[in-house]
Amino acid sequence: MKSLTSHLLLLGSSLISSVLSAGNPATFWSDYPTCEDACHQSVWSSQSCTLSNSCSCAGCLCLADSCLCETSSWLTAVAQCIGEQCGASAVSDAAGIAASACVKNGYPLVVPSASLVSIGLAAVPVATGGSVATASGGTGEFQNPTC
Repeated sequence: MKSLTSHLLLLGSSLISSVLSAGNPATFWSDYPTCEDACHQSVWSSQSCTLSNSCSCAGCLCLADSCLCETSSWLTAVAQCIGEQCGASAVSDAAGIAASACVKNGYPLVVPSASLVSIGLAAVPVATGGSVATASGGTGEFQNPTC
């Protein structure tokens, strides 16, 4: 009886493991450029079990288009990361890739790509005036510009 219980526990944990790792996070987002891929990896590793979702992977997100394309909290977190870490052009690029991948695989993108772009652009760091330097009087010194 003990070996049957052990076998069932092992089978159960293997099943949960295979559901949670339906894909490989290291390669799942390989169609994205490096910085955008890094944001997907980062958000996945830090938030895949804390973001609100209706996926069926023991309360966590499933590494599958059927889950990710339809989870607004995931799409929002990734768009914000891409805006913060990769910049404005990457936000637009990533939204296009996400929309294409979801549609290609037969799933709706629950947050329209234009909204993802807006979310990502809102997260792009704003340059401060003090970080801009201008040349002054040919002395080789740099000063902050004045208005």
